[in-house]
Amino acid sequence: MIEITETTKLSTLMQEYPWLVDEAVKMDSRFKVLKSPIGKLFLKNATIGELSEKAGLSAEEIIGQVQSWIGNHA
Repeated sequence: MIEITETTKLSTLMQEYPWLVDEAVKMDSRFKVLKSPIGKLFLKNATIGELSEKAGLSAEEIIGQVQSWIGNHA
């Protein structure tokens, strides 16, 4: 399992867990942008911290949710 912190690259998470984007969209419609061409570019370079700023959620909320999805998906 990847250690997930504020500096974790989203591309690293998507490589290991490609289904995470679908889970994010289910959680909050604001994440639909991640499936667009611009969103895919964002995913290549952004970190959890940068995603939290864009989404208006704390990094801790996002990290906790991602860890929960990974745990439930196993």
